[in-house]
Amino acid sequence: MGCFRNRDERFQWMNLSDQQKQNVVRLCLQRKRRRQYALYKAKQQQLLQQQAQQNPQFDFSDDTLQKPTDTD
Repeated sequence: MGCFRNRDERFQWMNLSDQQKQNVVRLCLQRKRRRQYALYKAKQQQLLQQQAQQNPQFDFSDDTLQKPTDTD
C-alpha cells in the first residue's frame, strides 16, 4: 500500500521544512482514510451482490418489475 506520499512529496522530502512535512503527513492520513473507506464500500457492495445472488426473491432493487399502467 505504501506511505501515501506522491512522487513529488517523496523526492522533495529532504528539502521540505518541518511544517511542510507535517502537512504532507496530514495529507497522507487523509489519503489513507479515503482508501480505507473506498475498500470498505467496495466490500459492502460485494456482500450485497452476494446476498442478492443467494436470495434473489429478496432483491428489491430488481428493475424487471413493471409498474401498473393506466389504460382506461
